[in-house]
Amino acid sequence: TKPVTVTYEEGGVRKTAAFDITVNAPAPVLASIEITAQPTKTEYTVGEAFDRTGMKVTAKYSDGSTRELADHEYTHTPDGALTVSENQIIVTHDGHTAVLP
Repeated sequence: TKPVTVTYEEGGVRKTAAFDITVNAPAPVLASIEITAQPTKTEYTVGEAFDRTGMKVTAKYSDGSTRELADHEYTHTPDGALTVSENQIIVTHDGHTAVLP
């Protein structure tokens, strides 16, 4: 917070106003997401759905801070029954992705 004084003069009349301004740092921006803990279950039979129990997904921000995401804050695909050709899970949050091989 800093004081600011503004002065205006016209026709020999001078007006002055003083007030404080506050300049805040910009809010951190999401830079990336990362899978920081593997899920408990890592082997599946065709037709089973992926189980994310135990998996941790961490958001990393432009100011260097991090935050573990809650399950409801990210999505994963595929999200239904797994097939033989599906060999990775793609995790998405706010336009960012991470891949679980």
